[in-house]
Amino acid sequence: MKFALSSVAVAALLSPAAAGKTPLLFSATLGSNMVLQRGPQITTVWGFCDSSKSAPVTVTFGDIVESAPCDASNQFHVPLPALASCSEGKDLVASHQEETVSLSNVVVGDVLLCSGQSNIEMGATFAFEADEVAKEADDAAAGIRLFYVAATEKDDAPAVDIVPDGRHDEPWSVSSAANVVGSKTGDFDGQFSAVCWSFGYDVWSRDKSVPIGLVDTHWGGTNIQAWSSPAALAKCSSFNVGDGPNDHSSSLYNGMLAPLFPLQIAAAVWYQGESNVGGSEWYECALGAMIEDWRGSFGWDFPFGIVQLSGYGRVGIGCAGDECVADDSYPVADLRGAELGVVGSVPGTFLAVSVDYEDPDPLNNSAGDIHPRNKREVGRRLGEGLRGRVTPSLSGCSVGNGTLTIELRGVAGGTVAGLTKEGIEVLKEDGTWVDAPILEASGAQVVVDTGAAKGDVAGVRYAWRDSPCCKQEEYDASACPIGGGGMCSLYVSQDGEGWDVPVSSFWAPIDDGNCV
Repeated sequence: MKFALSSVAVAALLSPAAAGKTPLLFSATLGSNMVLQRGPQITTVWGFCDSSKSAPVTVTFGDIVESAPCDASNQFHVPLPALASCSEGKDLVASHQEETVSLSNVVVGDVLLCSGQSNIEMGATFAFEADEVAKEADDAAAGIRLFYVAATEKDDAPAVDIVPDGRHDEPWSVSSAANVVGSKTGDFDGQFSAVCWSFGYDVWSRDKSVPIGLVDTHWGGTNIQAWSSPAALAKCSSFNVGDGPNDHSSSLYNGMLAPLFPLQIAAAVWYQGESNVGGSEWYECALGAMIEDWRGSFGWDFPFGIVQLSGYGRVGIGCAGDECVADDSYPVADLRGAELGVVGSVPGTFLAVSVDYEDPDPLNNSAGDIHPRNKREVGRRLGEGLRGRVTPSLSGCSVGNGTLTIELRGVAGGTVAGLTKEGIEVLKEDGTWVDAPILEASGAQVVVDTGAAKGDVAGVRYAWRDSPCCKQEEYDASACPIGGGGMCSLYVSQDGEGWDVPVSSFWAPIDDGNCV
């Protein structure tokens, strides 16, 4: 039977004083009901053992039998051959001379890692359409398994093992309404991450023959420094670390991520950045370095999805009072630009836009809350990204006679639609921005009127506000950016698929009549 130990207990077992006394244990990351990653990636089974025994540790999974020595640190790592997808649960057994431990109902499929801060933390209990999610969770009982990492800091070095959350009887649990949604009361994180669940369900629903394992490792209010290794952070210039206990550099990387590395995965998604607003240029470097570092540690360049920050803050043209920004500074928009920049420069990454999901009645009942509740669509957009759909964004532009023609990438046979005429601005030679109303939007092109610039234009931007998608039906129109029309006016429609995706906000300088 499998039982889990805390990282403190495991460290005690592995200490020199305890040498030769370590019982045979699987890593706490492994458990009954889990999903092992299918091939072509190589899955490793690992745990703890007594190094005083000369015999190897043998792992049996169905017809597969593999062995590896128990090393001097009282640990074993047994690679398995590439596994075929299998939804029939089997026993996973490890034996070391007279000792045997086993796990039951283990399947083979795709393991998806979800990480970040509070927007990945928000539980399905508190998100929109919780009743629908509950039905999905029961529907997926045969196909989706859940693993929830406990909030664990470790400042000095990577932990030797993970700490499961403990909210369920086993570290891994089978999908159910109770395990995903739970009751309508409780902590903010509910039973399971709403975004992680919706992403996993979207992937599974497209091919129910492949089991999905969801690994949720998050901590609200944390910055990227806490999730990055020292080696990754060293690749970027200096940074400021927060004062909170979970903001220490590499503390969550050490406690909540590094111990997972022997667990092979199919993809990862990341919803974070709110705690790094104000440092977008550095963040673009840090996020790219973190992705490269995680991939190196897991051993392959797995797909990496990024949720672009949601609308936050009531700033925009025509606003009033303290919420106005007089110096044209939009730090949340800048952070979104950094996320878009990473997707443009790091191969194998994809973006899910969430800026059009500012919440009209968020948890704290204040418009512009940083935790919008429409998580199902965010998960669905991540699923589309994993399947190869590119988020529409700026590809280039060219200046005409009083017009600017914008070219978009990611249209893929669909067509861009302008829901309103507002949302795009051009930069005058004197450094001020003016509206550039949309004249035409079709195919992969958007044509705007640059007459208000009264001369050459030096730049173009779209939806470049901290909270650009204020919807007239949800708020007082006078408080919305750009006259209440709503800046998120551009969506790309895929005919026959019933799926629309917003164009990512963008900013680009213009030189010699073209975007650069």
